[in-house]
Amino acid sequence: MKEKRQKKRGKEIRQRKEAKKRGKEKRQRNEEKKRSNEKRQRKVAKEKRQRKEKEKRQKKRGKEKRQKKRGKEIRQRNEAKEKRQRKMKEKRQKKRGKEIRQRKEAKKRGKRKEAKKRGKEKKQ
Repeated sequence: MKEKRQKKRGKEIRQRKEAKKRGKEKRQRNEEKKRSNEKRQRKVAKEKRQRKEKEKRQKKRGKEKRQKKRGKEIRQRNEAKEKRQRKMKEKRQKKRGKEIRQRKEAKKRGKRKEAKKRGKEKKQ
């Protein structure tokens, strides 16, 4: 009877030991799974962050390019406008100069005519 009890007790002790061992292994596996999962999540988060940053940089670069292009177009339009205005101003000035010269010429002719007339009247 005693032997039977001791055998039984030994068996129970071994079973408890085995159960303890299995529980420990299970915890270790869970811990390892948890660590690998966290590692994967960190990796995914890092990739997502990098992707976002890259997109942000590309967006910023695109915006800068568009702004630069727009600025260039505006400058070109302004330069073309200024060129047209300068041309028109020169044209007006030329025309005005011509008119002034013509008036002077006409005045001179009128004075000559007048002098001629006076000269004729004196002779008569």
